[in-house]
Amino acid sequence: MSQRNSNAISSTLAIRPQLATRVRELTLNSVEGHHRPPKHLQLSGLQRLRLVDVDLSDPWVCVAVATSAPSLRELSLRDCSADDAAAFHSLIGRLTQLRHLNVERCRSGSYDQSIVPNVSIPTLLSLSLINNEPRDVSTATVVQALIEHPIAFQTVRFLDIGIASGNLSSFNEFLRAVGPSLRELRVRVFPEAVSTHLPLTPANCSELRLLEFKMELRREAQGVDPLSWVPALLDTMRAPKLRLVTFVIKAQSATCKDLVAFDWDKVACTLQEERFASVCEVLFHIHHAKDTVASFIRTRLGAPPNNRGLRIVQRATSSK
Repeated sequence: MSQRNSNAISSTLAIRPQLATRVRELTLNSVEGHHRPPKHLQLSGLQRLRLVDVDLSDPWVCVAVATSAPSLRELSLRDCSADDAAAFHSLIGRLTQLRHLNVERCRSGSYDQSIVPNVSIPTLLSLSLINNEPRDVSTATVVQALIEHPIAFQTVRFLDIGIASGNLSSFNEFLRAVGPSLRELRVRVFPEAVSTHLPLTPANCSELRLLEFKMELRREAQGVDPLSWVPALLDTMRAPKLRLVTFVIKAQSATCKDLVAFDWDKVACTLQEERFASVCEVLFHIHHAKDTVASFIRTRLGAPPNNRGLRIVQRATSSK
């Protein structure tokens, strides 16, 4: 539901309120200031709710959350806002059956750890926290507010996180707590945070089956190795059931020359260690490179040991 159809939907539900109980998926997109929800609206069968560019205090959001709490299993928040980060904790805490949570580029006016509400987070299976604007304090505070309470997320099995440098220490503590339950970990560290000495130690992630690194190659940062933090992170990992290691690289019209700065040898040597013998495949996804770089990467990494597969997928090659 968006600005264009909110009035029509509100009118229909006001006349036939029983239709609301049959709704299983609902998207609320930029509905602030428009027709208020009908009285006695009951979204009692809702299982998946997507909130896009709305304030958490909006009447539609309040009604949707309050009436779907016993049934809602998936919640996606994208470009949402609240007066303070504690509002995100309160919202999640009301959804007792929630299993999958996605928070992307959400903003809060402030964050004070002392006023975070004492709520019970539901038993989540998957959690995605993405902040694509690492220099935006308002978005960083939402991520910070969530990862500073890791005990609430100790049942998460699938974690996808994009993290800025200011949140790395908090995320490391978060990873220590949730690591034992994780089966899949997808992590992106923004370019400003790239370093060979990242304060990340995934040693507790001993049950991982999939590990994915997401990174971005910026043309203005030629000579900088965005893979430099990968061996340092892998050095602390002990995951005997790990099967797949994936690298997702946004290359931004990069050429083979731009990839020379990568320390491919160090990455290859690390993955060839005995503790990674369980890995069946190393997969590279390359996006928006100017050249066809698959053969270059394959040459630099060499032949994987123990019949391990090396697969390189290149998409959306830029025109020269």
